[in-house]
Amino acid sequence: MGDDFRVRYNPPMDGNCQFHAVVDQLHMFNLDSNASHNELRSKVVEQLRDNPNTSDGSCSLQYFVTTDFSSYLQKMSENGEFGDNITLKAVCELYNTQIVVVSSNTNFSPLLVSSSNRYYNTDKSCLILGHFDESKGEHYVSLELSASSGSKQAIDEYMSVIFNIPVVLNLQSSTTEDQQLSRGNNPRTVVGDLGTSDSRPVQPKLQQFPMTKFGTQNRLFSVKFYNEYPFIEYSIANNAVFCFPCRVFPCGSEYTALTTGDGIQDWKNLAYKLRKHASS
Repeated sequence: MGDDFRVRYNPPMDGNCQFHAVVDQLHMFNLDSNASHNELRSKVVEQLRDNPNTSDGSCSLQYFVTTDFSSYLQKMSENGEFGDNITLKAVCELYNTQIVVVSSNTNFSPLLVSSSNRYYNTDKSCLILGHFDESKGEHYVSLELSASSGSKQAIDEYMSVIFNIPVVLNLQSSTTEDQQLSRGNNPRTVVGDLGTSDSRPVQPKLQQFPMTKFGTQNRLFSVKFYNEYPFIEYSIANNAVFCFPCRVFPCGSEYTALTTGDGIQDWKNLAYKLRKHASS
């Protein structure tokens, strides 16, 4: 997690690690001193069931999952099911807080998850989680700043520097500029003709998609992939495919081009890559 943070609590790798880590942060900030990971999971699922839309009501959360939303909730209610950024959003709503997720993958900037604000809010507490990507076991831990006692003021001062360019994962209306994530020389690519957190995946159906030469053959994108993988979107400007939920909720996918790069243009192997991505 770099030199700026230290692990405060490393939960068991039992599939409940996100909920364990959040509970540790809730205890630290006295937001819910009696919470357990099982109780938190139940509260989160109930919150999502009662509020199945984005915070501003403009878009169904169905568009951020690859299964039926009721099936998603049923699976999420089960012990050992991995939490995701949708569950983190629910935590923010439940406790009127915000969460910063620090990735072990240096290609990803710290991410701000919030339900009611586009920017870091000094009026709210800030839970800090660490996330190890797939190559390191897909695991959440509870973090604290290395160089402070973890006071609210110290956290606010640090985050004001980190988020000098706004980072948005708040499931409310956002602009293309808002979606850009940056820390130092580590910007996240922004594509202007794709969906935002208050819209659906952009899936244009062109009469003829551009041809790309692979060896001796010309290949192109096909709209059939929209039906098979409804979570994808296509950028006309880039002639490339992206994963809508992973762009809105960056997850450290093996195929980072689907989320943060220039998109996937490998039409020859697109079916294989999407199939593998969908199962991850």
